[in-house]
This record gives sequence, structure tokens and C-alpha cells, in this order.
Amino acid sequence: MTCSRSLVHCAGFALAIAVTCVVTPASLRAQSDAHEMSELETMPRFSSAAATARLIQRSYPEAMRRAGINGTVQLEFVVGASGKVEPGSVQVVAASTPQLGEAAKTIAEKIEFTPGMIKGEPVRARVLLPLVYKAQ
Repeated sequence: MTCSRSLVHCAGFALAIAVTCVVTPASLRAQSDAHEMSELETMPRFSSAAATARLIQRSYPEAMRRAGINGTVQLEFVVGASGKVEPGSVQVVAASTPQLGEAAKTIAEKIEFTPGMIKGEPVRARVLLPLVYKAQ
């Protein structure tokens, strides 16, 4: 299995799509026609890394930013063949604080992707997205 990682740093934020082998939550596993990353020929990628970084920056709870509280969140969701995050598929897999987990979850469906591909066709795919919130 070949793994790739796309990492973007913007305005004190780092974000990445990580290709990982994880046990998926039951709610996502039930969506059997969503492909695992290992099945894809082309991985989903951000339509605009800069726009994604701005979404994350805006979601950072202001009180946490002012207090210098940093943290990480891992989200898992399904990106549809259209490149949109499917409503209801977003799960917080891990979060250093509940507030950051909720903040990240609120923006996940707004992130736009170029969908994953198999044999040149766009497909639904499960994505694990780690986010890093870092105060400046």
C-alpha cells in the first residue's frame, strides 16, 4: 500500500489528509459503498487548501486562541463522488479537547474536495482528516 500525505501550513494552522488504516466507526462502516483509501487510484484532495485553512482558522474558539490553547482533532467522514462531504457522515475520532472537536465538526461539511478516483471515475471515499489548531 502506498500512502501519501498532503500537508498545508497557513496562518498558524496545519492540516493534512492522512492515508491510514484505522477501524472505522460503525456508522461509517455501514456505508459499504464508500471506498477505503487503499482501494483508490487517486486520493481525494482539497479543492482549495487555502480556503480549507481559512475555514479552520475561523472555527478556532476565540477564548482558546486568546488563552494560547493548542490542540488536535481527527475527523473521519465520507467524501462523495461530487467532492462534497456527505451530511451526517462526520465523526470526531479523537480530539485533544471537546471544544476543538465540536469546532472542527461544524466546518467539515463545508470543506470541498476533488473526489477520489477508481478507473478514472469519481467514487465515494472514507477520509481521515487530522487538524492542528495552534495559537499564534
